[in-house]
Amino acid sequence: MRSGTGTWASRPRSSRAPPGWPTSARRSRLPPEQLSPLDVVFLQLEDGRAHMHIALVGSFRPLAGRSRPTLQALQASVEARLPHLPRFRQRLAWPPGRLAEPFWVDDPGFDIARHVVAAADPDQALSDAEFGQLTDEFLSTPLERPGPLWRFAFVPRLDDGRAGLVCKVHHAMVDGVAGMEIVASLFSDRADAPSETPAAWHPEPPPGPLGLGLAALRGQVEAAGARTARALVGLASPATAAGELRDAVLRGAAAVRDDVLFPAPSSFLNRSIGPTRRLARCPLPASELVQVKRAAGVTFNDACLAVAGGALRRLALDRGELPPRLKVAVPVSMRGRDPRGWGNRISFTAIELPLDEPSAPARIAGVHEQTARFKETGRAAATDSAINALSFLPGPLRAPLARLGAGARAFNLTISNVPGPRTPLYLLGAELDEGYLLAPLTPGHALSIAFFPYRDRVFFAGYADPVALPEVDALPDALRAELAELRESLP
Repeated sequence: MRSGTGTWASRPRSSRAPPGWPTSARRSRLPPEQLSPLDVVFLQLEDGRAHMHIALVGSFRPLAGRSRPTLQALQASVEARLPHLPRFRQRLAWPPGRLAEPFWVDDPGFDIARHVVAAADPDQALSDAEFGQLTDEFLSTPLERPGPLWRFAFVPRLDDGRAGLVCKVHHAMVDGVAGMEIVASLFSDRADAPSETPAAWHPEPPPGPLGLGLAALRGQVEAAGARTARALVGLASPATAAGELRDAVLRGAAAVRDDVLFPAPSSFLNRSIGPTRRLARCPLPASELVQVKRAAGVTFNDACLAVAGGALRRLALDRGELPPRLKVAVPVSMRGRDPRGWGNRISFTAIELPLDEPSAPARIAGVHEQTARFKETGRAAATDSAINALSFLPGPLRAPLARLGAGARAFNLTISNVPGPRTPLYLLGAELDEGYLLAPLTPGHALSIAFFPYRDRVFFAGYADPVALPEVDALPDALRAELAELRESLP
């Protein structure tokens, strides 16, 4: 039950586009690409308190004998790779009356200097605490809608000799797996990778209202044709269609029973949130998590979920509360079914974290039972079908349904996992030393947790509204204590 496929970890990093991704050359012969209903949901969920960007916070260690990364070199490096990442130079364009999903169109006013910025002076060495404060401030601000929906903040120097980078990309552009594909394509697997010169870019003229309206109409006609074709296939093979329908109904019933019908319990994690954000960082040794995995006879993902659940139990006890059984939304990548690169190709499933169980070995066994049942029932595919069914609904009905499905009654928090590579990544010759991925907070949720396995460590990120959940500062110690208890209590 992983939100990523893990396949990108073994691919060499260069300026080439990730496999299957449209480049500028391919895109120039195609009409503008329309956002999917799920992509638009992340636009609709965003308001002044809920920022819908995903993010990577990284610290890079320059290698001995090599010059340090600079803002100018970073801007040139990113811009040189944008022909393979066309979405980075595109903005939203809505059809007349906003009667259909918007399109991605080239932004003629694109300027790399507005999207890759310095967050500190080159000679100013920031402490770890100062870098954390800068990161929190950067993540507390939403992306501006008029232009391309991404921004990088570069810190040339930390007081331990490293450099820092904070990348935020709107969830309407990509999901977490694709976001890592994008960021990783900006890195290299070689410290001595040659620098590249940005090529001249000639944006496609943006379509006018009539062109956008016709493109939206064409998309609706194509969607209707695809549905008709599927119906005709069913008529040609009624037995096969009946079997597929039966399986879909059974999966759907399991998804409704386990993911929809039972509401999330009341929890200290579910409060009204504001715009302020805090990142709590906690690296844990991957070898110790593997030890827990083997001793408990579970998956690596189960071990990470159990550590997160046990840490939340500790926070609840510290508050003097009886820990509840939490309903957790877990993103699941559907990219094996649809290999296209851009947009959101994710589904969700819900599992219960047994925080009310006092025994750490019993808690991890309970997590494993939950994830095993989820895999057997194929609930992610059923939820994916339900998400795709949004395309049948009129636009005005989608926003309230999206808010209902992302509300505190639906789940208590999101916990996600995007697997990283076992080999080092480099940015301008500096090695990625630490990396934290962040999932956005939807209204009514004061905390999300993401864990990112990279090389020999797993980087846990607690992303919270510190006003609604000041306990987030205690999360790293709770994670470390829970891992220690699991190692001691398992045979």
